[in-house]
Amino acid sequence: MADTCALNWGSNLTTSIQPSSNQLEETFADRSPRDVSWEKLWLEIRAPLQVACEAVVTQATKLASCACGLGFDGNLDSCDFQGFNNEASTYIEIESATGLRLLTEALDIAKEAWYDFCHQYQRDIWRVYFPSGPHEVLLETPMTEEYIGRWNHDHTPPGVTFLSATPALRCVKDLRNAVCHFRPVDWSIKDYDRLLQYAQAVAVALNDEPRAIEVRELRDELREVAAETVLDI
Repeated sequence: MADTCALNWGSNLTTSIQPSSNQLEETFADRSPRDVSWEKLWLEIRAPLQVACEAVVTQATKLASCACGLGFDGNLDSCDFQGFNNEASTYIEIESATGLRLLTEALDIAKEAWYDFCHQYQRDIWRVYFPSGPHEVLLETPMTEEYIGRWNHDHTPPGVTFLSATPALRCVKDLRNAVCHFRPVDWSIKDYDRLLQYAQAVAVALNDEPRAIEVRELRDELREVAAETVLDI
């Protein structure tokens, strides 16, 4: 399954808003340096957000993320599931109904995070596009660009920056497309997890810790399904 967000990163972002590795780290360092839960959640979604800025995430970063809190398992990277190595996770498949449910729930969480953020801070976006609720949020590319274009920089709260939120909102389109045009041909556990990470990235970028944790729980459920699938073989 092609990672279209990764492939199109350079063409989708102008140089004026494309984040560098250092800029992204500085942005999230400002959120709460002593909050280990945020540190962990940021490390979890660091790879998909920086895929065009860094060719790989170093093993040291992966190991450092395992030391953070929240009580989740230490296997944070999308290519490591309950002891399965990268090659194994590429071939493990799950029931499509389960996969679609997890993706749909993650997409709904991303919509809710964006809706609540705009309702509280970006009232113009909320008023024009989805005044009735998160069900009106459309995370497809044309509409996402309209949202971004109406961002009021004067109403950006502490802990959130346009620089960090923009790539997260743009990448979540892959999750939206996967749900709306669901054809899981040869999708592996690794593919599903990457899509779930995009929803988690939105929540983290918008400083929505509860919803970031909700998506993390969906990712943990995916890992449990992977383990059960292997046991059934």
